[in-house]
Amino acid sequence: MGLANWLTLLRILLIPVFVSLLVYRRPGPALIVFGVAALTDLLDGWAARHWKDESSLGAFLDPMADKLLLTASFVTLTYLKVLPFWIAAVVISRDVILVLGALLIYMLGSRIRPRPTWAGKAATFCPGPRGAERPARARLPGAARRSGRCSGSRRRSR
Repeated sequence: MGLANWLTLLRILLIPVFVSLLVYRRPGPALIVFGVAALTDLLDGWAARHWKDESSLGAFLDPMADKLLLTASFVTLTYLKVLPFWIAAVVISRDVILVLGALLIYMLGSRIRPRPTWAGKAATFCPGPRGAERPARARLPGAARRSGRCSGSRRRSR
């Protein structure tokens, strides 16, 4: 097993760390862990191509790691009420449809060899326009109280 597969496994192992940090209201460290996971995603592909270490295990694990990270992120952020349910449902449904389609093609006796593209990588880590709307820290429950702003204490102008 080459460096690329080890980087992919590291990304998979970072998922519970990322989720735990989010659940325990640690958005800064969670963002750092997510950034490290994104970096491993870039590096594993580069390492596989650079050292000609592409493998069928890596071809399977890399997209699965991406989907696991994405799904865990959306489920956790929806659970924390940071994202509305419908956004998580749309993103996760898209991934389920893709996986079921690939499984159906495989069961029918064909093989697909999807090649990663930069657009696909960008879609994994920037899944929609809401991702850039506001910083995650401002949306996490409890973040406003720690920073001295509380949503329930707004003054109304008369």
